[in-house]
Amino acid sequence: MAFKGYKRGGNSTLARLCFGFGNLLAATPGFPAPQAVTVHPSTTRRGRFGRIAVRAALVSLSLTALSLVHIDPVGATTLERRVVTSNDDAEESATGKVSRTSSDLELVNDGTDQIVGMRWTALTIPAGVTITAAYIQFSAKESQSVATSLVLRGQAADNPLNFGSANGGISTRARTTAATNWAPMAWTVGQVGANQRTPDLSAVIQEIVSRPGWASGNALVMIVNGTGHRTAWAWDGSVAGAPLLHIEYNPPDFPPVASLTVSQLFTPALTLRADASGSTDTDATPIASYQFDFGDGSPVVTTTAPIATAQHTYAAAGPYTVTLTATDTANKTSTPATATTTVQPDFPPVASVAVTQLATPALTLSASGSGSTDTDLTPIASYQFDFGDGSPVVTTTAPTGAAQHTYASAGPYTVTLTVTDTGNNTSTPATATITVNPSATP
Repeated sequence: MAFKGYKRGGNSTLARLCFGFGNLLAATPGFPAPQAVTVHPSTTRRGRFGRIAVRAALVSLSLTALSLVHIDPVGATTLERRVVTSNDDAEESATGKVSRTSSDLELVNDGTDQIVGMRWTALTIPAGVTITAAYIQFSAKESQSVATSLVLRGQAADNPLNFGSANGGISTRARTTAATNWAPMAWTVGQVGANQRTPDLSAVIQEIVSRPGWASGNALVMIVNGTGHRTAWAWDGSVAGAPLLHIEYNPPDFPPVASLTVSQLFTPALTLRADASGSTDTDATPIASYQFDFGDGSPVVTTTAPIATAQHTYAAAGPYTVTLTATDTANKTSTPATATTTVQPDFPPVASVAVTQLATPALTLSASGSGSTDTDLTPIASYQFDFGDGSPVVTTTAPTGAAQHTYASAGPYTVTLTVTDTGNNTSTPATATITVNPSATP
């Protein structure tokens, strides 16, 4: 902030206050850089001039914020933006002539009833938002109480241009269907308050930002017509008093995006696990529940977040399509996600046993179940060898598929093998008969 042309009295309390206030605002994140304020010297006594000048500068600084954005903790956003150039507010007379440099905006009678247009640029309002409140704040340039009836509509355009000098440059613009009527109370010069504030414009603004071509950063135009007379400051007359657009909106609420994976469990048999944990909803209304349809006519399984998995046991093996939908806290439901899989039956293992007598120790047999197989989802977990002499069964855990045993005496023996898989299915026994000799054949 610069104070030009006035040096004396610069250390006064008011001057220090003004500079301090300016520095505070300038250091505030998101606050726009303040414009230079020029104070011109005069023949007025220095002390009185200094107090008046600094007060005026302080007021000017307070009002010249061109754009402010406030985001509250739950996601609702407030945006304020002033008209920022001469070509962004204009008046069109009854003859169609457009004036862009007047110091004020006559709403709307200036000898004859006219049309007033205002444009705000760089509105950071995303597509898909819900407008919850909106108004225009004017600054009264004159005191007036004549009965006045105004109609405010927006320009039905995605990103309208500023006002040119061609005749009819305001009246020929397409307007929104939505409109707001305003019968303002009496105005007193200098007022910037409720009497100079329009009624709610939410419906008008919503129609504009709901257009297919609307994007954050676009411009917006409001057009006023009617009867009566209120005089507001235009940008050319007061940068700080130029029309201020105030908009409050909630961020767009999109439905969740469902994501599904499925896998067959080892046990219980024919059981599928469905996982929706990859589903997302990044807006203010998170996922509340998941609905799993397992595709066999059984009831839909619903889980409440954060639980995002479910399992289901089918009556028979075969191909099935699982369908997932996710619903958020605003009751918006995702597009269904599907996954098709073939549920495999769980067959018991097939046991195979081979036996040989070892050369040493004497009377010792080696039994191998390594030829046993289990080709489904539940592989072999253990082998049980019964050496046929009344000794305890020897159990080995996969991948160890062999065991050995020393007999008390020579003779014929039948070795029996059973194999159990991870689904706890046990094979049909496999047997092998061998005669154990007193000493192994060299």
